[in-house]
Amino acid sequence: MDDLLEKCLNDQYFRCYFGRKILEDVRGTIHKTIVDRIRELGKEQLFYMSDAPNGTMIIKCKLNGNEFNPFGCNNPASLKSIKDPMHFLCDEYFLFAGFCFNAGYIFCCSCHFDLILKL
Repeated sequence: MDDLLEKCLNDQYFRCYFGRKILEDVRGTIHKTIVDRIRELGKEQLFYMSDAPNGTMIIKCKLNGNEFNPFGCNNPASLKSIKDPMHFLCDEYFLFAGFCFNAGYIFCCSCHFDLILKL
């Protein structure tokens, strides 16, 4: 997680999508992990983020506009809006392997990206 946060803060371009099979499950799991780690590192002043139950799950760097964006495979709209990803952070990937990444949405971009799996 720390390496992704450092890339977000320091890279010229960084866009990481984080998710699970069910979009609604992202807030209490992987989104919370990212927000908690930012706070543990004392870097919350460098990010726009919310942990409110109805707040945005987008985490944006104040320094350069780089972002962490949520996705869920059960919500086609969240997949269609994926634009130029650099990293995917997938929580419990085994639950949706073969479903989300074969949908044709993610591999339509022209950039190279890293797939980070959390089993």
